[in-house]
Amino acid sequence: MKKNLLYIVLVFYIAYLVTVWLKMEAINYLLKPLLIPMLITYTATRSNFSGKGTLIKALVMSTLGDVLLLFSDIHQLFFISGLISFLIAHVIYIRLFLKKLNARFSIIWAFSSLVFLGIYLFFFLATMWGNLKTMKIPVSIYALVISAMLFVVIQLVVSKTLRKGEYVLFGALLFVTSDSLLAWNMFYQEINHGSFWVMSTYLFAQLFIVYGWVNSKKKEVKE
Repeated sequence: MKKNLLYIVLVFYIAYLVTVWLKMEAINYLLKPLLIPMLITYTATRSNFSGKGTLIKALVMSTLGDVLLLFSDIHQLFFISGLISFLIAHVIYIRLFLKKLNARFSIIWAFSSLVFLGIYLFFFLATMWGNLKTMKIPVSIYALVISAMLFVVIQLVVSKTLRKGEYVLFGALLFVTSDSLLAWNMFYQEINHGSFWVMSTYLFAQLFIVYGWVNSKKKEVKE
């Protein structure tokens, strides 16, 4: 039953992405608020993994962000509110991941990933800086937080703390990709079928993070 629910979520996501590619905006607006709640339902049905409540909180904040961004064309306040919602979601994710991080993580990997993420952040923000205008500080803070989330996940995988850490890492990479595409599309240059690429990377980011986390250990005490 639990696996079937995950397949239902996957099929629903693919169907939604088809409507995004076909630019069926009315259907997109109706389906988007249901996307992450379906993943919350899957998470709630799983047991024997730690951080269940924290993971659900991150998904709830992501749902709020999805809903607020639906109205971003109406007023910039909706975009900023959505950005804050996702910012909180990433902070919750960081808190969740830090609980698993132990002293076995590699200093070399920590330094290398810090340098890599620092270079990425510098060139990405530098490219868009002139177009960000009043959004310079909010976007910069958000970029730092999501990069911190990816940094922590890299350390988790390197330290082999998680049983299926590679799924969580792939999800975190997709999350950074999705947010980068969104910012690029909004503030620098419009991407052909931009909404499709943003949403496809975002949905599979959440899916991989959730799947990897709930299956991170064979048996663990619930939060």
